[in-house]
Amino acid sequence: CERIVDKLQEHRAKALAISMQEPQSGYCAHLTSLVAELRCQHEELERAPAGSALNPELATERRRRRQLRQRCFLQIVATLAELGDVDLIHKIQRLSFRQRLKKLEDHLETLERTAQSAPMHSAELVSQP
Repeated sequence: CERIVDKLQEHRAKALAISMQEPQSGYCAHLTSLVAELRCQHEELERAPAGSALNPELATERRRRRQLRQRCFLQIVATLAELGDVDLIHKIQRLSFRQRLKKLEDHLETLERTAQSAPMHSAELVSQP
């Protein structure tokens, strides 16, 4: 229970720090780093030696890596929820991790394009009579 409370407090502190900045860009930057971390964890797990049925130490290590990958994914889900991307959460939850990564990276590209075009639109509105 104490670890859960600690994790929630840590998450709240990060969310508060992000909201003090420009919220949308802060969450997007945080999401970008989490997706990169998820990719690394997934690739490490894919590279991990098979044969865990024969070696209990390998089985324990693979389990630990899967848990780390799942924790990272849950942080991504929380960040997406804070951004209001609930539809994306529903879409990716049943996918494999490889497919989740692809969808998340596509979503990040869309967010980046939107962020780049937003200042242009506001500048256009200011210059119009």
